[in-house]
Amino acid sequence: MNKRFKQQLILLVCLLVTLTSWAELTPEQEAAKQKGILLYQQSHLYEDTENYLLPAVEAGDVEATVYLGIVFKVTMPLMAGKYLEKAANQGDLYAMYQLSMDGAIWDQFGYTENTNKTDWKKKGAELSLERAKQGDIEAMHLYYRFTGDLNWLKKSADAGWLPAQEDITYQVDKGKPPFDKLTKSEQEQLFRQYRDRAIANGSLKVKYRAFLSYDSEFHTHSTIDQAVAQKYLLELVEKSYLPAMEIYIYALRGNSKYFNKYGIEPDPVKAYALTAWMVDMGIKNKNDLTYYTEGANILNNDLENLTYTYVPPLTPEQIKQGDILKEQWAKTHPPLRNSNDKLRNVNKAFE
Repeated sequence: MNKRFKQQLILLVCLLVTLTSWAELTPEQEAAKQKGILLYQQSHLYEDTENYLLPAVEAGDVEATVYLGIVFKVTMPLMAGKYLEKAANQGDLYAMYQLSMDGAIWDQFGYTENTNKTDWKKKGAELSLERAKQGDIEAMHLYYRFTGDLNWLKKSADAGWLPAQEDITYQVDKGKPPFDKLTKSEQEQLFRQYRDRAIANGSLKVKYRAFLSYDSEFHTHSTIDQAVAQKYLLELVEKSYLPAMEIYIYALRGNSKYFNKYGIEPDPVKAYALTAWMVDMGIKNKNDLTYYTEGANILNNDLENLTYTYVPPLTPEQIKQGDILKEQWAKTHPPLRNSNDKLRNVNKAFE
């Protein structure tokens, strides 16, 4: 088999895999699938998420099958392998990656009699490398995930693939090999380069990390000032990025720590509105609203003396204003989401 024919054959196989993954969904199935993916992105690893994904899975949609398999890793580990293998056997690299992962629960329950994580890691590496050599920047990144090959990670990041830019930013920031061989100034320059590219490319994850780096002793590359930190926080809130939203609510409540650090003016009515919005989306428990409706004793920042400050409840008029603001906010902002994607190791929290 000559080289040109082999390349054409690989492209044909990739095309067939892509076509089989595009199951024809009805509008109702597509809407349910997107709702299921959104719930997963909000860390809802529960039965509701499964129920939204199932219609698309039954229709043959590979992406929905991968997401369902990931959710089952937490809710029904014995079923996870079945769905992930179904997607992996159609050439889905994310399914192969999920099958190749370590995890205490997953290692105990998640494999069939015929295959194991080593097999899938090898298959995933081989297939992703084939696609990477054809110029597939997503496959370049996945090959790095399977093998740790930083050359392909860099190629993917430099070509504009956002998840690769996020990964390489993290690797440089933490001084992982071989970046630990760079001088501090070289590391700083490289970090800024990839951080800024990722943020410009729309990475909420990297922007959030940059926000956290302000005035933090735990981040080596603290290169933003208070004005930029506040700007990033407000931009993340506008995008409904869940971790940033929670910090913003604490700031709006009047927590002096956040006011002094980020310059966010207290606004308890807005804090109530955003908390109620999160409760409506199933992110918070209804008990979180008692802070506003019944008042609360809040521990002061002076941990040595353990003193408390009583925060009175909002008035009925303020609650009414907050409910109106909540409805307005819901109409003008996207649904809440986290950074969860098909690469996430959902079993990590359970190890």
